[in-house]
Amino acid sequence: MPIWMLLGNFLHDLKAQKTRVFLTTFAITWGTIAIVLMMAFGRGFHFRIRTSMLNAGNQLIRIWGGQTSMKYRGLSEGRWIRFKEEDANLLKQSIPQIRDVSPSYGRYIRLRNGERTATTFLEAVYPNFEFLRTFYPKAKGRFLNDRDLKEKRRVMFLGSEVAEEVFGEVDPVGRLVERFSPPARQA
Repeated sequence: MPIWMLLGNFLHDLKAQKTRVFLTTFAITWGTIAIVLMMAFGRGFHFRIRTSMLNAGNQLIRIWGGQTSMKYRGLSEGRWIRFKEEDANLLKQSIPQIRDVSPSYGRYIRLRNGERTATTFLEAVYPNFEFLRTFYPKAKGRFLNDRDLKEKRRVMFLGSEVAEEVFGEVDPVGRLVERFSPPARQA
């Protein structure tokens, strides 16, 4: 059968069964769009999760103290276990697989610059924390360094969201921020 006859039969069938042709075309189009959207969503989700995990630190273990839940060798239950900086160094010396340690101390505080305030988790860390947690300073900014520690400088590394809350559009590098305690409520 010649090709022009096949083409003619095809066009005749298209005209005779318009609903079937429309539904088939719609189903193929919708299926293709759905698959493309799901793949794009999956890739975007994978990228965002991977980025978030890397920013939290790669091959990182965090250890913090707490309270015991049972008695041990004559010691009472409910004892507080607190870690010291020496404990971090002892871990590094005792376990050869540990490449670096950075003790940290943290709590929630409110920061203020003029009328702008922000509540955030403030964490006191050592300079190597930058590489453990993959923090990247803004242009002209920097992370803490050994000289800051040695000279006991009062410096702070702000994340971009907190910096925007406290400073708005103003460049925060080199600016002052203060700890803010709202006035006590009158009864």
